[in-house]
Amino acid sequence: MNKKRQVGLVFLCTVLASILASYVVEGLRTIVDNSFLLMLVNQAILVLPSVLYIVASRMNLKDAIRLKKISSSNVVLCIIFSFLIMPLMNLINAISLLFSQNMIQAAISDIVDNNMLFLSVFVIALLPCVFEETIFRGVLYNEYRKSNVRIGIFLSAFLFGLMHQNFNQFSYAFAMGIVFAMLIEATDSIVSTMIVHFIINANSVIMTYLLPKLLDAIEKVGSKVEGYESVADTVVTKETILSNMGYYVVSAIIASVLAYIVYKTIAQNANRWEYVKSIFSKKARERMKDSNETLGLEVTEEEHGGIFTVSLMVGIILCLGLMVLTEIYVAQNGL
Repeated sequence: MNKKRQVGLVFLCTVLASILASYVVEGLRTIVDNSFLLMLVNQAILVLPSVLYIVASRMNLKDAIRLKKISSSNVVLCIIFSFLIMPLMNLINAISLLFSQNMIQAAISDIVDNNMLFLSVFVIALLPCVFEETIFRGVLYNEYRKSNVRIGIFLSAFLFGLMHQNFNQFSYAFAMGIVFAMLIEATDSIVSTMIVHFIINANSVIMTYLLPKLLDAIEKVGSKVEGYESVADTVVTKETILSNMGYYVVSAIIASVLAYIVYKTIAQNANRWEYVKSIFSKKARERMKDSNETLGLEVTEEEHGGIFTVSLMVGIILCLGLMVLTEIYVAQNGL
């Protein structure tokens, strides 16, 4: 079995593992009412197919997922980059909420409300940044890029979005997947995407933890003001999203421009800016060939074929079916 068929099977097994994990978690929930433990079990089951693939292939873990050191300056820049791409993700999320339901905030709130902040960050931010990056930017992307980097970027991002199995999370996870794949090409290390993934998820946890306290403080001050209406009573609706859309758009544009500048600096620090440009620019590829630089884009005829295998397509169809069923269930139950 060639590598493309193997990683297609890894994705299908990951989808099946996510379905299995949902049943295991629900079964455990009747015995243990601990959201931290349940999330830990879910993540462990999810990463199992990728771990088995690496072990069975006798691959070196560092080579399999591009686990390499990055400079301290790029660590700092990756942290800054994380915050700069958040407005774009917020815009995409806001647009998706006009057509779908928020499927994750309740789960995050449940974990944060019932666990210490440290444990919440560990299970929502640290575990996914390691396990999910290992699956999607490690095993899947690093194999698909060998056939075609551009296809690998968008395909791995698409699969990353699908694995969230609802239309709301798919929208911004797909965008994040593209950004993450581009970032790993800029640094040649999965460490960079793990950092950004962690910061984004940790920010959601910390904001969920701090927001009620902030609202309480505002309410205490506001209650002394005549005509004050509690901020906590404000319901986020399609109307409120549309009324704030201008803010989302402007902040996303400004932050994205700054994010591009930081991204370019990261790539330049790693001496990979010309390579990054060559991914999408034929002229840049020609310049690199003329200068005898290694593109990392060359593929054999055998490697180039067979990306969309039967197992991969079955996994995609399963995810799409689950996404549709989730939306129908939410709509029928008014969730």
